Amino acid sequence: MKAAVIGCGRMGLRHIQALTEMGSKIVGIHDAVPQATNGAIKQFNLGEIAFNSFEGLLSETKPELVVIATTAPSHRQYIEQSIEHGVKYILCEKPLSVSIADCESILAMSKQHKANVAVNHQMRFLEQYIKPKALAVSKEFGGLACINVTAGNFGMAMNGTHYFEMARFMFDEYPKKICAWFGQDDLSNPRGAQFMDKSGSVRMETKSGKRFYLDASADQGHGLLVNYVCKFGQIFVDELSGDLRYTRRQDEFQDLPTTRYGQPSIIVDEKINAVDIIESTKAVITALISGSGYPSIEDSMYAVRTLVAAYVSNENNHIEIDIESNDLPKERVFPWA
Repeated sequence: MKAAVIGCGRMGLRHIQALTEMGSKIVGIHDAVPQATNGAIKQFNLGEIAFNSFEGLLSETKPELVVIATTAPSHRQYIEQSIEHGVKYILCEKPLSVSIADCESILAMSKQHKANVAVNHQMRFLEQYIKPKALAVSKEFGGLACINVTAGNFGMAMNGTHYFEMARFMFDEYPKKICAWFGQDDLSNPRGAQFMDKSGSVRMETKSGKRFYLDASADQGHGLLVNYVCKFGQIFVDELSGDLRYTRRQDEFQDLPTTRYGQPSIIVDEKINAVDIIESTKAVITALISGSGYPSIEDSMYAVRTLVAAYVSNENNHIEIDIESNDLPKERVFPWA
């Protein structure tokens, strides 16, 4: 498959590696910084395939697949340009864009032209989520009720959006409402002085009452722990070490009410595979090309709406905000990378 990559920074290089290992023919790359394209060409021995403009790349090479690994403010432009040039498959880094209006425009255009667009939320392909989900829905655990994420100060846009999508995947349900408590100071981003993020905590809830809590506050500087709380047990994952522990009621005590929370238990410790960004990116691309099972525009758009709703909640005394509300500021542009 003929592929092109725009953005040759850290993530762009990972995409080039993934495409190369998958046997795709990379026919063009573009980055606003010439040193970045030169470095990619040298690292992967790509030949003379750097283009001074994305428009020129699309016109001359006619790629079947375009990977967009630039910062978020340019995502809409590059996705829509790709669609206009008839590109069959488009993979974009997260967040999808910097406003709800941008996301809606991308969605409308992709539907109009029947373009296949994926966003690189890889959770559904990672063992650290696949295994806890399988355990949680089993008879022994009785179904997932709540997720608690306690992390270092990793940014609500930079990483929080991944966990909003993770909650949707784990619950098999979109979040409905959110409250947020952000830190006073903006977080700078190494990708440029124009980019800012937020620390803090959020509480989300689905229509059926499942809960999600994320705390990535500015005074937390180590670790990433996730706790999945089920009817009959709990699952703990240290995402940095790969340790997984679960505890659940012994089978003969499952009929007792939830108020009897101290029943004899089974405790198991296991290891899960470390996150492999290259392999999970390949899985996203494979699903995109197959036409099903990939992280869609709708999924990523919901993560953006959730983040916007969190900003609104924080700015309005932490009130509960309906993520689906038409009153969210669609045109407001956020300083995310």
